[in-house]
Amino acid sequence: LYKGAWRSMASVSAHDPLSVVDYDAGSGTALFTLTTSPVGVGLPAAPVVRKYGQMQWSPVPGSPHGFGTTLLTFDGGNGERLYVGGTLTTSTGAPANDVQVYDGSSWSPVGAMPDFTVRDLQWFDAGNGPRLYAAGSPVGPIGSPSIPGYVICWDGVSWSAIAGPDDGCMALELFDDGAGTKLYVGGLFSTLFPSTVARGIATWDGTTWSPVGSGLSGAGYLWVFTLARWNDGAGEKL
Repeated sequence: LYKGAWRSMASVSAHDPLSVVDYDAGSGTALFTLTTSPVGVGLPAAPVVRKYGQMQWSPVPGSPHGFGTTLLTFDGGNGERLYVGGTLTTSTGAPANDVQVYDGSSWSPVGAMPDFTVRDLQWFDAGNGPRLYAAGSPVGPIGSPSIPGYVICWDGVSWSAIAGPDDGCMALELFDDGAGTKLYVGGLFSTLFPSTVARGIATWDGTTWSPVGSGLSGAGYLWVFTLARWNDGAGEKL
């Protein structure tokens, strides 16, 4: 924790924290963290979502188990909710929906997901209402074999794959490049379906995929694992 100087917070015993967000579950805003078992500890391990209070991290009741990768808060009009994505299981190790939502008292699956490893989540409104997007990679076939499902979308009724990046996607971020807000996707890909070059980063406007300039350049693997916005005083940049 940084406030003029770094200081330690309570540790999460035997777990590696991956993400931290603030969320009000009904009793005031608190920090929530996403943890995953260290190497060598198998599923179902322990609840993946924990809450900070009274100088300690405590499991959130009903939290899914398994391996979590991303936390996201969003208010779709019925109050803010906490979303978690990953490779999730029940407390007994049985497969569970890989995107779940917490309303402050209970957890629910978000639709019936395809077999998909979730790396990041983001809500995006392209003009037809906010929709939840998940980046990652399919574990099994999704839709037509000619449409790789590395980004999938929840429209409130069902999940569907979007023909776009041709390999794993790791990060999602919203950014307005001056022509309106778009969904930016970073990952391990080099091409947008079927043959457009997009080296590690691309955008989705709700209808069309586009590369971001010439993409990343340089020697070695051109992979993007996270994206963020920042204003350096001369306007916001990605």
